[in-house]
Amino acid sequence: MNPIFYFAFLFALFFAQTQSLPTPDEVQVVKRAELTYQDCVERYGEGSFRYGCNVCTCLPAGGYKCTRVGCGY
Repeated sequence: MNPIFYFAFLFALFFAQTQSLPTPDEVQVVKRAELTYQDCVERYGEGSFRYGCNVCTCLPAGGYKCTRVGCGY
Protein backbone atom coordinates (compact mmCIF):
# COMPACT_ATOMS: atom_id res chain seq x y z
CA MET A 1 0.00 0.00 0.00
CA ASN A 2 1.22 3.49 -0.81
CA PRO A 3 2.46 5.21 2.41
CA ILE A 4 0.52 8.38 1.61
CA PHE A 5 -2.77 6.49 1.31
CA TYR A 6 -1.97 4.53 4.48
CA PHE A 7 -1.34 7.78 6.40
CA ALA A 8 -4.54 9.31 4.99
CA PHE A 9 -6.49 6.20 6.02
CA LEU A 10 -5.13 6.34 9.57
CA PHE A 11 -5.85 10.07 9.79
CA ALA A 12 -9.42 9.58 8.56
CA LEU A 13 -9.96 6.73 11.01
CA PHE A 14 -8.66 8.82 13.92
CA PHE A 15 -10.69 11.86 12.86
CA ALA A 16 -13.89 9.80 12.57
CA GLN A 17 -13.43 8.43 16.09
CA THR A 18 -12.73 11.79 17.73
CA GLN A 19 -15.07 14.11 15.80
CA SER A 20 -18.30 12.12 15.58
CA LEU A 21 -21.59 13.93 15.97
CA PRO A 22 -23.83 13.03 18.89
CA THR A 23 -26.34 10.29 18.21
CA PRO A 24 -30.02 10.74 19.14
CA ASP A 25 -29.61 8.63 22.27
CA GLU A 26 -26.72 10.87 23.39
CA VAL A 27 -28.95 13.95 23.32
CA GLN A 28 -31.50 14.07 26.08
CA VAL A 29 -33.96 16.61 27.37
CA VAL A 30 -34.52 16.69 31.10
CA LYS A 31 -37.95 18.05 31.96
CA ARG A 32 -38.93 18.76 35.53
CA ALA A 33 -42.05 20.69 36.41
CA GLU A 34 -40.31 22.36 39.35
CA LEU A 35 -37.27 23.39 37.29
CA THR A 36 -38.37 26.45 35.31
CA TYR A 37 -36.02 28.36 33.03
CA GLN A 38 -35.39 30.95 35.73
CA ASP A 39 -34.68 28.22 38.32
CA CYS A 40 -32.24 26.60 35.90
CA VAL A 41 -30.44 29.88 35.20
CA GLU A 42 -30.25 30.67 38.92
CA ARG A 43 -28.89 27.21 39.66
CA TYR A 44 -26.49 26.73 36.71
CA GLY A 45 -26.02 30.23 35.23
CA GLU A 46 -26.47 31.58 31.72
CA GLY A 47 -25.09 29.63 28.77
CA SER A 48 -23.96 26.04 28.96
CA PHE A 49 -22.70 24.07 31.93
CA ARG A 50 -20.96 20.72 32.44
CA TYR A 51 -22.91 17.89 34.07
CA GLY A 52 -20.81 14.74 34.27
CA CYS A 53 -19.88 13.77 30.70
CA ASN A 54 -22.52 16.16 29.28
CA VAL A 55 -22.71 19.80 28.26
CA CYS A 56 -26.17 21.15 29.11
CA THR A 57 -28.14 24.33 28.41
CA CYS A 58 -31.29 25.62 30.10
CA LEU A 59 -34.45 25.48 27.98
CA PRO A 60 -36.93 28.40 27.91
CA ALA A 61 -39.78 25.88 28.36
CA GLY A 62 -38.15 24.59 31.55
CA GLY A 63 -35.66 21.86 32.25
CA TYR A 64 -32.43 21.55 30.31
CA LYS A 65 -30.99 19.79 27.26
CA CYS A 66 -27.75 17.79 27.52
CA THR A 67 -25.37 16.54 24.83
CA ARG A 68 -22.80 13.87 25.66
CA VAL A 69 -19.22 14.98 25.09
CA GLY A 70 -15.99 13.02 25.20
CA CYS A 71 -15.50 11.24 28.46
CA GLY A 72 -12.64 8.96 27.57
CA TYR A 73 -14.64 6.31 25.72
